[in-house]
Amino acid sequence: MSSFRRSIQAEILKGKNSFAFWLAFIGTSGVALSLFFLALFDGIVWEESPNSWRAWVHFHYAGTDFMLLPLFVIIIASLVTYQEHRNHLWKHWYVSTVSRWHLYAAKLVYIVLLFSASHLYFVGLLLVSGLLFGIIQPDTQLLTHFPDVAQLGGLAVQTITTILGMLALQYWISYRFRSFIVALGFGVIGFVTASLIIDTNDHILWHPYAYPLLYVQAQSLGESTLAASSNLSFYSIGYFLLFTVVGYWDIRRLDA
Repeated sequence: MSSFRRSIQAEILKGKNSFAFWLAFIGTSGVALSLFFLALFDGIVWEESPNSWRAWVHFHYAGTDFMLLPLFVIIIASLVTYQEHRNHLWKHWYVSTVSRWHLYAAKLVYIVLLFSASHLYFVGLLLVSGLLFGIIQPDTQLLTHFPDVAQLGGLAVQTITTILGMLALQYWISYRFRSFIVALGFGVIGFVTASLIIDTNDHILWHPYAYPLLYVQAQSLGESTLAASSNLSFYSIGYFLLFTVVGYWDIRRLDA
């Protein structure tokens, strides 16, 4: 376990100044800023709900989870592994005294942590921009009410868990095919097919790229988070474990 922990720490140190790291946080800042100006100039956030903070939070999640979030995960997972391929860092597997399983799993954990950190950063920006919006437009009452912590925490946790399945699959594909374009193309095709069949296919729950879309759909239809979204999280976590194990087995088989 100490070896695995050191492997994760090494991945964090190696990735903290990487292009993927800065893309994650600069991209998140850009999305939050774009949504702020969209709300400021269009005012569309107040059309459906009298509860200012719930409307503000829903506006941000509806604006990211359906399209930007899956594509963000695809790009980050593909980019992190591509940097390893480009610098031939995978060759260290053959000379390292650390277990190959630890190395494979540690990088996957790093990608999960990178996504989780950037998403929590997005939540922080959401709160700060909400306060700023309340100063600019006092009639919204964003300064006189508190955010719904249960709503925001539930959205953050469910968002992170529903992407785990597709993230593990994208990581496996990105490592197996050393071309960034191939890995990115696979992810985009997965996302596009999920978008096309989400309302017409009874077996959509078998499609890991569909879970973020199904989560947004459940929220927009007003379905219970516990009844609808939690099931998606369980499926996604199951896929995460499956793709992690199968992906490692496949990589070891290729290296043998």
